[in-house]
Amino acid sequence: MSHSSMTDSFEKKLDLKIKRTIRDSQLLDVGDKIVVGLSGGADSVMLLHYLKYGLQMDVVACHINHNLRGDESARDMHFVMELCKDWDIPLVIQDVDVALYAQQNKMTIEQAGRHIRYDSFAKVALDYHAQKIATAHTLSDNAETLLFHLVRGTGLKGLCGIPIKRDAVIIRPLIHITRQEVEEYCLLHHLNYVTDSTNLKRIYTRNKIRLEVLPKLYEVNPQVYTAIDRTITTLCREQEYLEQMALEAYEDVERSGELSIDKLKDLHEAIRMRVIARFLDQNDIEVTNDLVEQVNQMVFKSKGKINVKATIFLAIEKHHLVVMDSKQILEYFEQPLELGEFIAANGEKYEIAVHSIDEMIHIKKVYKNLLYIYLDYDKIKGKLVIRQRKFGDKITLAGRGGTRSLKKLFIESKLTAAQKSRVLIFADEESVIAVEGYGVDERVSCCENTQNVLTLIKVE
Repeated sequence: MSHSSMTDSFEKKLDLKIKRTIRDSQLLDVGDKIVVGLSGGADSVMLLHYLKYGLQMDVVACHINHNLRGDESARDMHFVMELCKDWDIPLVIQDVDVALYAQQNKMTIEQAGRHIRYDSFAKVALDYHAQKIATAHTLSDNAETLLFHLVRGTGLKGLCGIPIKRDAVIIRPLIHITRQEVEEYCLLHHLNYVTDSTNLKRIYTRNKIRLEVLPKLYEVNPQVYTAIDRTITTLCREQEYLEQMALEAYEDVERSGELSIDKLKDLHEAIRMRVIARFLDQNDIEVTNDLVEQVNQMVFKSKGKINVKATIFLAIEKHHLVVMDSKQILEYFEQPLELGEFIAANGEKYEIAVHSIDEMIHIKKVYKNLLYIYLDYDKIKGKLVIRQRKFGDKITLAGRGGTRSLKKLFIESKLTAAQKSRVLIFADEESVIAVEGYGVDERVSCCENTQNVLTLIKVE
């Protein structure tokens, strides 16, 4: 086979592989504008080139100058500026002091860099009305990540490596492409790129894996990257299934922000550990393997109490796993609601009143930031009460369609147990009519026939 034929064959195979990745994982839609994270390295240069010239996509580049490598950082920034100028691609540069940011926010340099990068990408996507954010993670990165997690100890999620997409917005089209294939693509298309010198230093764990471990594994199996890719794909499929089972189990064992110990014990350990992890996350508690295991042991003993941070504890009470914060969590409250000022159980002062529809224009202007709830007074059925959420509470939020349980609303909002206990629920004799911070039920929402409006205004 001639060199030209081999080149054509390589490019066709690579093109099919990337397009299959995009298609199978539904990474792109027709007409998408894409923000591309452009470091200047081979991976990101290839990604930008392929999206613009291979797929004819509308792209915007974003480069983060971390200011961690002195002259080399400046070199990278000038390189991407020239590249985007030559390719006529809009470029946004974020010049940040990552080391200072890490110090101020008590993060590692790596955590700070990741946080800044994705925040910057999201802002650029918003400014340019882009639908997707593409990063140039490759199969080589994924193999390194799997091994990195493996040697440090991890669960199934850690072995799944880098997700191919996140939140349907962040996409990684090169996730099944090796770094060698990237470099061959750059050579084929005469693409210049810069190299981060720190990638060659063996003092970093990831670099040791890249420079020492993976070459040895390649000697054992020349198809090691294909094997790892296949393994990650299988593990991701099983992780997704187990997470779905865990979500269903969580909804069964959770009641009013607490988990039933009896129901937890009945779960398979793989699912139980995931349910516990979800419970921690929902209550804004850092999820670690050690903490999940501690809680698991506490569940089996049906007793115990763990201080997780400041005044917050995990405890077994009345055969339920609960989050306790004596300074914040409120006991169940319910009280009749009458017109006038009142102090709610959450300690806030409110005024409830009835106004004509004509007065509402003025009310909305004057109390723009303090008007918490307003609804059609004449649609209220019987007496009003203000209370905490009860099991089974539902609401059909006006203008959003579909009936939702308050439990799911609070879960999606990631409210802690303390926050849930302070949300004011308004109900008449028929059902919930409003939830503070979320809105009113369609049944009592104002419409063109509304004459009288009930308002809840926070009194400062």
